[in-house]
Amino acid sequence: MLRNNLSDQAAKVYQPAAPFSEKHEKKPLVGKSVYSRRGDLVGYSVQLESNRSLSSRGVSGVVRNAETYIVLLNRIVTACARSALSSHTGGEVRGLGVESRVIMGLQPQALLIERFTSALTRATEEVKRQGFGLCVAFDASDLAFIRDFREFRQVLYTLGDHGVKLIMRNPVLTDPGSDNTLVVERAVSAVSITPEWLGIGASENSFDHSRYFEQVTRLSSLIHEEAKIVVLEGVQNEWQESFVSSLPIAYFSLRQSDDDVYV
Repeated sequence: MLRNNLSDQAAKVYQPAAPFSEKHEKKPLVGKSVYSRRGDLVGYSVQLESNRSLSSRGVSGVVRNAETYIVLLNRIVTACARSALSSHTGGEVRGLGVESRVIMGLQPQALLIERFTSALTRATEEVKRQGFGLCVAFDASDLAFIRDFREFRQVLYTLGDHGVKLIMRNPVLTDPGSDNTLVVERAVSAVSITPEWLGIGASENSFDHSRYFEQVTRLSSLIHEEAKIVVLEGVQNEWQESFVSSLPIAYFSLRQSDDDVYV
């Protein structure tokens, strides 16, 4: 995305302020390539910086992470603008193409910080004008740190109304009467899974049949009963990739690809 040596005009489109050093801001982000079932490059998955100790650091830790996310969000929007400018001026386009999406992995607690969600909705509107889309992905296990699920669910619906696509990673089997993650699950439009989630190891010798059939049943419910789009992330070889054609998965990503970029 940022491999283009273009005018800084596009970089000035969206500039939210964030109190972080230049060294911190320039830390590379890897854009992992995302493909359709047919193998077409359709976007990138970027893991924003996360902090697994947020729960112990309290509100101040969450706020600081949200500020970090705003800096990184700005870089992603700038990258989209530069790719769009290159495409419009007939230059070499590297990175995202028109109608591509960027999946941003982050800690869900940040979505409860109004400053970040406001920046996210503005960024979504800006990249949409450039021909792109933004998605937010968070891991189901991180929902354990959410204290107010009603507020969180409302934030998800509000973001969805503004065009932000929402993805829950690694959905878990839960008791409908005791786990609020099911409430959040209903608010997202897509789920992301990994070969490990399915019980698919690196080779046929490490294939967990019982887990696979259990998780495929879970996956079928998500797709047919809840109408979720499914992304398979972290495919590392042809053995795992073969499952893309055998399951109703819309998109997949590889652990390493020549199409990966740096933001």
